[in-house]
Amino acid sequence: MNKFRELSINFVESKDKTIEMLISHLGNDWQRNFASEENLLAISGTAQICIDYVGQNIPKNKLWLNKNGKKLYVTNIIPQEKTQLSIDEYNKIIELFVNQVLNVANLPYEMSKAQVKLEDLLSEESCCKFWAFARTANKSTGRMHPNDEEKWLDFIYSTLNHGEFLDLEDLRFFLIEEGWDETTAWELSLDYEYGYEAMKHARVVA
Repeated sequence: MNKFRELSINFVESKDKTIEMLISHLGNDWQRNFASEENLLAISGTAQICIDYVGQNIPKNKLWLNKNGKKLYVTNIIPQEKTQLSIDEYNKIIELFVNQVLNVANLPYEMSKAQVKLEDLLSEESCCKFWAFARTANKSTGRMHPNDEEKWLDFIYSTLNHGEFLDLEDLRFFLIEEGWDETTAWELSLDYEYGYEAMKHARVVA
């Protein structure tokens, strides 16, 4: 599954020191945009860092950074030559920023994977429970059959038991990947959230 890559930059000594190192290594293809930062602050009261890509390798864009704890993280990338970025386009910008700026500045960072498998998100037991349902249940009736419902609830309980929660969009994708139609996959994803919260609540009051 293709996913938007998340990028965070760990502080070196302090926020100000990290920003100083970042800005001083922007090179020719990236520029800090103070005007955009001031506009955002005036409109929303939010102070963020705006870095414009002005090179020739990819379309022009604005990359926004904000503070979260002891990290800076990318909050958004706004294209300047089109209305929306695809996942691949977004990730290419992230990767270019890492290669041209963060690696040159020798700043420590964390970047999520672009390709994510179910095994990356869930324990082995939960994966097996998911596949047991997704690959054997009647796809025309969802979880309505008692045997299918048992497998489905086993999957939900396994994720709860392992302290996991699968994002609804991710769950929908993995169900579709196993041959489920989009409508049923989304209904099951909503049912997963409801079932998960119900089981969690039952644990609390038990």
